Amino acid sequence: MSEQKWIPFDLDVNFFFGTVETSDKWHKLVARYLRNTNGTINDIVKTKQIERKEGLRPGFSFKGIGLTLAEWAKENDIDLRVV
Repeated sequence: MSEQKWIPFDLDVNFFFGTVETSDKWHKLVARYLRNTNGTINDIVKTKQIERKEGLRPGFSFKGIGLTLAEWAKENDIDLRVV
């Protein structure tokens, strides 16, 4: 079984600030977010890309102005679904 493609990205949302290096870490942070807020996964995937210097990994937050995390993930063939 092949491992899912993953590109690390930085994320700044309630209860999490840091780098999401793996799909496993993604699933854990979504679970924590849902336990600790009244939010949904849609809140997270609607975060927007923040401006960064070239060469830095992508970053997303509620204060971003670029692509949404969902749009970026789709462009990069990354599966953010949590089952």
